[in-house]
Amino acid sequence: MFFIGLACLLSSVFIGYLAIGGNIEVLFKPSEWIIIIGAAIGSYIISNPSNVTKEMLRSLKNLNKKAPHNKEEYLELLAFMFNFFKFAHSNGLVELEKYVDNTEKSDLFTTFPIMMKEQDAKEFFCDYFRVVILGFENQMELENMMENDIESRKHHVHAVSQSLIRIGDALPALGIVAAVLGVITAMASVGSDPSVLGPKIASALVGTFIGAFTAYGLVNPIGYFISKFKEDEVKFIECIKSGIIAHIGGYPPSVSIEFARQAIPKAYKPTFQEVELEIENRISNKN
Repeated sequence: MFFIGLACLLSSVFIGYLAIGGNIEVLFKPSEWIIIIGAAIGSYIISNPSNVTKEMLRSLKNLNKKAPHNKEEYLELLAFMFNFFKFAHSNGLVELEKYVDNTEKSDLFTTFPIMMKEQDAKEFFCDYFRVVILGFENQMELENMMENDIESRKHHVHAVSQSLIRIGDALPALGIVAAVLGVITAMASVGSDPSVLGPKIASALVGTFIGAFTAYGLVNPIGYFISKFKEDEVKFIECIKSGIIAHIGGYPPSVSIEFARQAIPKAYKPTFQEVELEIENRISNKN
């Protein structure tokens, strides 16, 4: 979807510019692009710690994805929790410890690819279930611990997306900087032939265009996409949290995963019947 949007953006702006008689070569002034893009990159590096910069760069690979998880992956997560909670009810918490401590060799995890793929979600599940195994039974305090963890994740999501959005907001001003530098150059040629002065003034105005175009056409939209994408990643963790809390509350596995199902975003939420069918299919395949 990103590349479709990018193609629509570029074609509408540049084809429209050509349609009104514009000269496309005027817009491609290397000096203006170097000033603005270089200044933006420098400002980004100055204003953000390295961990935020690295996370932002990693997030760019998700630009062409619709969402971090689809309905099938949520169904698999619910089936995993049902299977895990059922095993916990049958075997007790002490028996679970060896499975939680060695997930790479535990069929409770390896038979569900989503849990092997989503390392962050698996660590969240194991960390808090390990606390339960150690004997921590205060449901309210455990839920508060999880909420604090999730809030910390949301804060990090906000920091990553806002790092781009702030630079996007600054790009029009950086475009003005480039334009002013261009005007300074043009003013040095006052009195020259119009054929010399005209291109210099046009080149200066290109800086304003570049700043506004890259800000509102590219950088800010990418920042907003990263924000939404990472918020949806946190929803996956919140689904796990709801299931664990319900399990600790003493509910049977079928009820615990219903609590988890209700935490799934509406666009990807499977029906109650779809969850039952997924679990039945996995049980029949296992047998």
